[in-house]
Amino acid sequence: MACPRPDATIERRIIPVDEPVALAWGDLMGHAKRSGRGLSSMDGLIVATAVAHDLSLATRNTRDFEGFGIELIDPWAG
Repeated sequence: MACPRPDATIERRIIPVDEPVALAWGDLMGHAKRSGRGLSSMDGLIVATAVAHDLSLATRNTRDFEGFGIELIDPWAG
């Protein structure tokens, strides 16, 4: 049995940084800065992607993503 090409198996799972994500990122980064909260650019893109596409975020690092209006799921929590 042949293995599928890796790019074919993940192709539908990659969410591009499109205009809605970029706009959400700008809003989130501005809000974080005004409120004195540190938010890295990469974490901001992760949050913005979840916001723009109405997604939940599964992460063990929930603390860095709290307070941004997205559902957080810690797969390691009991």
